[in-house]
Parts: sequence; structure tokens; C-alpha cells
Amino acid sequence: MVLGGVVMKEGIYRVVCTANNKCYVGQSKNINNRISRHKTELKANRHTNKGMQSDYNNFGIDSFYYEVLELCLAEERNEKEAYWTGFYKSNIKSNGYNLTSGGKGGFKHNESTKQKMSKASKGKPKSLEARRKMSEARKGKPAHNKGKKHTEEAKRKMSEAKRDYVPWIKGRNHTEESKKKMSESKKGLLVGRKANEETKKKISESLKGNQNCKGRKLSEEHKSKLADCNRNRVWTEESKRKMIETRKRNKELKERAK
Repeated sequence: MVLGGVVMKEGIYRVVCTANNKCYVGQSKNINNRISRHKTELKANRHTNKGMQSDYNNFGIDSFYYEVLELCLAEERNEKEAYWTGFYKSNIKSNGYNLTSGGKGGFKHNESTKQKMSKASKGKPKSLEARRKMSEARKGKPAHNKGKKHTEEAKRKMSEAKRDYVPWIKGRNHTEESKKKMSESKKGLLVGRKANEETKKKISESLKGNQNCKGRKLSEEHKSKLADCNRNRVWTEESKRKMIETRKRNKELKERAK
């Protein structure tokens, strides 16, 4: 095909297996070279398309043929590839070897491929390098649920799901040896420690706009609700004992910090 004095070599092609009528639709800026590469890779048993390679190994070279479907300009290739992929339905496993819908939609995997990818990744630990790349990719992007509010139905379901939840640590007590180790590890860590100016500045910056930080002024309505909540509250003996111990410990820490 000649367009404006230029011989056209780019466009859409198809690889067909006559033994089962499956096909593969592809695009290339040089169709002849691309088809030659398909032949070379299949013959060497190293084609990246496992389905096509498997049928080539089973049915042989004579069961495959190659054809040019359409010659087109570079800016038309994506649209044309998607059209011919849909025309032959070659992205459906029973009909062809395409793993995607072609063209710019080529990044949309079919359901069969999605299920295989999901199954393969389940329970597979990600390397530190993979985690770093995922973290970098998310930087600057808002959280998927930012600005969204749960419906009353969603809130109710979450509440019901947590109703019978028992924390893994509930009822467990640290051994004396464990308590001793934790105490030793924290000695001198915070008590009497003074932050330098740079650290103070960082802490100050991190707390700006934080509505939960110290110094927050409660509204009169909020104060009233808190008072009503605590007014008729009955503390158990266990709770009272823990509060007394906490006050004693805090007092001791203050004395040691002087």
C-alpha cells in the first residue's frame, strides 16, 4: 500500500492456528519483521505467549498461518487493533491468544487472566524493593477513601462485625521476666531527655492542624456530654486500683526527672 508516496509497512496482523481456529491479533510499525519474530520465537520454543507456544508445540508449524488484516497510520493502530481483537473475540480464551482487549485498552486484562493473576499473588510476600516501589507510586496521591463518608448501613455492618471481636492480647499477662526486660529497655529513654531545637521544630510542625493534640479547646456542648457520661459512671475496684497505680507511677517519673 502506498500513501503519499510512502510505502506502508505498519498496521494490524493476525496469527491463526487452523487446528482449533484460535487466533492472535497484533499491531506493528513493521508487520513483516514482527511476523518473522513470531515465527522465530515459536520455532525456538521461547514465545512469550504460553497458549500460542503450547498449541504450536502440539499441532506443529503447518497448523499456523499469518495474514495482514489492515495497513494504517501509527495514530490509528491502537483503535484498529482494538477493533479487530473485538471482531475475532481473540481476547476470550476459547477463541484466541490475546490476553488483553488490544489498543489503548491493552492494559485491561480479561477476567480469566485477572483470576490467574489474583490467584498467583495471594499469600506471596512482597520484597522490600517491591514495597519501596509501591510506596513511591502512591506518593502525592490522595487516599482512596479521602472525603468519603460511610453510609449508615455500612456503619451498622462494621459495628456488627466488631461486636464479637476479642483482641488477641485480652486476658494475657506479661511474665515478670518480660516486664523486667521492657523496663530495662525504656530506662533513660524518655525521662529527663531533652529534645534539641531541630527536633522541637519538627514536632511542632507535625502537630500543626492536629485537632487531637494537647491544647485543643472543647466546646461547651462537648464538655456537657463528657460530664453527663462520667456523672453516673461506676468504676470497678480493678479500675480504681489501676488508676491509683498509674498516678503513683507518673508521680515517681516526675520525681526522677527533677
